[in-house]
Formats: sequence, structure tokens, C-alpha cells
Amino acid sequence: MTKESTLCYIEKDGKYLMLHRTVKENDVNKDKWIGVGGHFEHGESPEECLLREVKEETGYTLTSWKYRGIVTFVYGEDTVEYMSLYTADGFEGEPIACDEGDLEWVEKDRLYDLELWEGDKIFFRLLDEGREFFSLKLVYDTEDVLKYAALDGTPLDLEEERGKNRKSSGKYAVVFASATGNTALLAEEIRKAKGEENCVYFGAPSEDISGRLDGAEIIYAGFWTDKGSCSAEMEQFLGTLSGRTVFLFGTAGFGGAQEYFDRILDRAAAFLPADSTVAGRYMCQGKMPFSVRKRYEAMLEQNPEDERVKGMIRNFDNALSHPDEADLGRLGDAVAQLRQ
Repeated sequence: MTKESTLCYIEKDGKYLMLHRTVKENDVNKDKWIGVGGHFEHGESPEECLLREVKEETGYTLTSWKYRGIVTFVYGEDTVEYMSLYTADGFEGEPIACDEGDLEWVEKDRLYDLELWEGDKIFFRLLDEGREFFSLKLVYDTEDVLKYAALDGTPLDLEEERGKNRKSSGKYAVVFASATGNTALLAEEIRKAKGEENCVYFGAPSEDISGRLDGAEIIYAGFWTDKGSCSAEMEQFLGTLSGRTVFLFGTAGFGGAQEYFDRILDRAAAFLPADSTVAGRYMCQGKMPFSVRKRYEAMLEQNPEDERVKGMIRNFDNALSHPDEADLGRLGDAVAQLRQ
């Protein structure tokens, strides 16, 4: 059985008008969320079908629309449907109740929370990318499982597509060790930048932490510098992050050069399992306890002309203001870049 139809996604204020198909029991789209549209009547052009179906299902008269692509929908052994895909950004009229299901304006970034055809996620991505026109073939079995897809005649790698179209939950964890509060300040900045509502864990590593990281797509792992590397408790924790995506961050009291920071971060990253992924890293200077300055002063008393110790005292004094607002701002920027 071969059919021809139109499918339209009406846009307004960053939202699409979506139809939740809940009415007809024998509807191939039963319980799915799709755009509005329907099948051609005898002698109709795609545009005539588009305008009629939108009017019948929504009450709106389209005033601006664009033909975006042709979707060849194959379902099982018997159904082939050629869908003319449109988007529309202009309409007038008053909405009406739809006898096919429930209409709802849905934010584009919430689409993947809905029950969609898997292939719809592919053409949503193509629409978002601004593709002028495309031909997409989608082949499903009768269990609604996508078995084959081709874009403009070229087969697509479905596993790769599923990776591209997988919606991020935004869940994350911040696990850190902070001896004097410096790294804790960075951790708080990360939580501020990412939003507290998606944080599944915030605090120091613990014996039962592994189960508490469930759902976190990225783990922000922070440490203070101990003997040129991360602290021992973080060294142990980093070794447990097999297969995880990690952002390393930390503070170092001695020295403020990026080359110095990079060496510390490299040593910390070496504790991660080989199958983990480092998504980003950040380090800045942090203030040290005054007991450290006292130790430096005692050293200088023993040798008042020791330029190395004098430099250590200057470094201590320079570090007193860190992490400062500029340090936190740079960290916030580094975290924000992960969302782009």
C-alpha cells in the first residue's frame, strides 16, 4: 500500500506545534508525537494538502511555509508513504480542538522528551542544521524499530545517528577535595554555571560514591595540589572512573604559570583509566595557609640573602587573593564551552 501525505511543523517563539496522536486505535502513529498533516485527496498538490490539513487539524491558516524535504516512510512489508515535510512560521486564525489527539506547543529543546519516531529525531536535526532540502528514507519493522535510514541516497550509520540524536539529560556530579577552601570555591562556581537542579552529587569522594553518580553524564573532579599532583584521595577516586567523561579542575598554591598548571593536570589525568574521556581541564592559583609563610620566614632567617626563599614568600603573598573573580570567570567560561 502506497500513500502520499504532508507533515508540517509550525514554529512560534522557539516552539513547534506538536500533535499527540491518542484517538484512533489502528493509527500507525498511536501515542506518538508528530507534526500536523495528513494524506492527499485526489488531485491535490502537496501545498494544497498542507493548507487543508493544517486548517482542519488546528484551525490555523498558514501564511508562510517552506518545503523542507521528502521523507520515504517504509513500515513493515506493506506500507510505503511519501511524506512532504514542511515548516511554517506564519499563520492566522483561532485554534480548534483536534479530533486526532492533543495539540501542544513544545519547546524545541524538549522534543526529545516526547515519544517520537526514531527517524523523526534525524530530520529534526537536519531542520535545526538549516538544510535547504533533503530526501530521507526511513525503514521500520512492525515493532516501530528503525532498521535502515538513508540521507540523499547515502545510507546512514544508525549507531552514529543515535549518538548524535541522543538528548543530553544535563546531569552532572562535582566531586572534590579541598584542603583550605580554594577548590571548594571552584566547585561552587561549576554548580552555579551548570545549575543546581541537575547536580546528582556535590562533595568529597566517599566509600559509597559510585552508586551516587548514576545518571551523571560528566563528572567534575577537583583537587588541591599535593607534591606536584592531586591529593591522595582524589588519586584513588580518579582511578574508579572507567568509561566516564571527566572535567579536571584544581588549585595550586605555588606558582601561577600555565605550564606549571599543565604539568599538575597531566599528572592527575594519568590516574584516570584508559577508557575515560577528559572533556576539559582548569587550574588556577589558590591561597595557602599562613603556616606556610611562617615556614618560609624561618628559612629566610637562616639565610637572609636566599633569593629562592624570597621568591617563595612573594608567591605566597600573590596567591592570597586567589581564586579571584577573574579565576572564577575563566572557569565558568570553560564549563559553558562544554555545552556548545
